[in-house]
Amino acid sequence: MEGAGNPKLLRGSPNVVEASPGVQLLRVPTGVIDRSMGDVHPLGNPHYTLDPSNIPLVTSNIVAGLTRVVPELAAPLELNRVRFLEALAPIERRWRATLAPFRGAPVVSYHDSWPYFYQAFGLVDGGVIEDRPGIPPSPQHLVSLIRRMSEQRAKIILLENWYPADVANLVARKTGAEEYVAHMDYLVRAVADNLR
Repeated sequence: MEGAGNPKLLRGSPNVVEASPGVQLLRVPTGVIDRSMGDVHPLGNPHYTLDPSNIPLVTSNIVAGLTRVVPELAAPLELNRVRFLEALAPIERRWRATLAPFRGAPVVSYHDSWPYFYQAFGLVDGGVIEDRPGIPPSPQHLVSLIRRMSEQRAKIILLENWYPADVANLVARKTGAEEYVAHMDYLVRAVADNLR
């Protein structure tokens, strides 16, 4: 975005709708950040919508941003937001009830996308297959992760479908875990089913 040289696309422009203001961002790196650290998100982990409790604030930010651009749509946008949150509330309760018996269970992921999900549902980060964000794991890292997963009795690996499955499948075979690609509803059901 910055490389495009278009000020309309830059953070702070009235044309840019930011969903995260007010969200307590996790995994915000400190100190010097450089490419040797991999594809680090310098502003913190951006996967905050995996915690349903962030959705009221995120949708409020989206409505505010869109209203700034198209003020005449303020009322219908807010009405749609309220309806969405009302529909989401019982589903979120179902998700929480589904995963409640598994609080404290370790979960491994291919990429560090899941801290908000873990926090929301009381799961424990059991490790990440990638050595560093965007960097394939070294053999030493995999050996260490497999040992740790076995010690923790981690049963599942979360893998988004855009990451390579071969390494996750290897780790799953070595530890008896399974991987899942998820939208929230599917993810909650899949995590709960496999933790059983």
